[in-house]
Amino acid sequence: MPKIGNNVYIGPGAKIFGDIEIADDIAIGANSVVNKSFKEKGITIAGVPARKVSNEGFDKCYFKATEILRKSQ
Repeated sequence: MPKIGNNVYIGPGAKIFGDIEIADDIAIGANSVVNKSFKEKGITIAGVPARKVSNEGFDKCYFKATEILRKSQ
């Protein structure tokens, strides 16, 4: 069973399986397949299979999405 840290964003359609660990403050891209552990905090992972794609994690992802929503109103 996966162990998911705090403040982890899981994009729509992402699959997370196996005896793995996801560190705090990670953003997981939509439709990603996560089948290995990611213990580095504050990164973005994505892809099939998932791999690190950015050094910016949950905080930047959440902030940017909030900015986009505010601009559209």
